[in-house]
Amino acid sequence: MADGIEIEGMEEFTEMLENMTIDEADETKVVRKGIEVVAKQVESNTPVLTGKLKKIKKSVKKEGFATVGTVKLGAWWDLFQEFGTSQQKYHVGFFDRAVKGSENEAIEVVAKELLDKAK
Repeated sequence: MADGIEIEGMEEFTEMLENMTIDEADETKVVRKGIEVVAKQVESNTPVLTGKLKKIKKSVKKEGFATVGTVKLGAWWDLFQEFGTSQQKYHVGFFDRAVKGSENEAIEVVAKELLDKAK
């Protein structure tokens, strides 16, 4: 009778994790692909009146030790559309719903790309 649990293949897995080398350029490309998924979902859910709100600004940059991707709408009144005003509450939460609806797909894209880069 064994005194514990033995998992076969764990050494190879930990060795693979230790040998993963992903440089900043790869990191930026992977985050950019993940942000693209979110940006497409936001663009499809954005209300259209003049079309200026659909112009999406995407950026990926280093902040400390993390690589951060952001998606912004192209008009100054985007906050009024997202949170509403005292007079207008029609599209409240469209940006948040779009991000939450695409976050799992974006995480899958990032994870797949990182694992492909690590091999």
